[in-house]
Order: sequence, then structure tokens, then C-alpha cells
Amino acid sequence: MKDKRTYLKLNEHGEDISHENERKHSNEHRGPSDLTYLIETHQQEIYGYKEAMGKMQTELTVLRGSKKIIEDMARTIQHLRDRVREAEGETSIVKGIGMNSPEMRAMQQSVKELKDDNKKLSKQIEDLIDRNKKESK
Repeated sequence: MKDKRTYLKLNEHGEDISHENERKHSNEHRGPSDLTYLIETHQQEIYGYKEAMGKMQTELTVLRGSKKIIEDMARTIQHLRDRVREAEGETSIVKGIGMNSPEMRAMQQSVKELKDDNKKLSKQIEDLIDRNKKESK
């Protein structure tokens, strides 16, 4: 017997003498304990996990960026709140000091004096108009 199958004639090259194609291989009959089936199943699971991990990494990057923006906005808001409190405090101090300051009291006194003078002048003008009417009659 021969160990190797060889072509005996030149025209036999077109024939398949190995009989490899006589049996068709199918993966349908494999069961859950078949090693190649298990390997393929695990490779599919690993691919699914890697895909999910990629999506999660993308989401994590977005979340980290959002967190940084929120932290920056929180610092800005706190800074603005501090400035508002400071401005309100300064405004109340200015109002308190301004209304009771010696300069403000002097201004209020001079306004009162001017109003009194205005009333006196108005009265004098009115008297002069009345006198003028009496003389012209």
C-alpha cells in the first residue's frame, strides 16, 4: 500500500483524489460542550463586552466634561453671589452714612432755607401784583 496518493497520469490533475470534498462540514450538529462552539461563543461575548466598554468610556468622557463645566459654573455663581452681597452691604452703608452725614444734614438745612425763601419771595411778588392792581384802578 502506498502512503501518499499521487497522480499517475497527467490528465488526472483535474480529479480530486483526496476525497476531501466528499463530506461537507457543518457546525449545526455541535452541542454546547463542543470546544470550537465555546470559543466562538466566548469571542462573541468578548466582542460585545468590548463594544459596551467603548460606549461606556465615551459616556464617561462626556460626563467628566459635563462635571468640569458644572464645577466651573458653581464657582462662578458663588463668586457672583459674594459680589452681590458685598455690593448690597456697601449700598446700605452708603445709604446709612449718606443720610446721616454732616454734609447731608447741611444740604437738607439749606434746601429747607431755600424753600422758606422761595415762599417769602412768592408772597412778596403776590403783594406787589396786588398793589399794582390797586394803583392802576
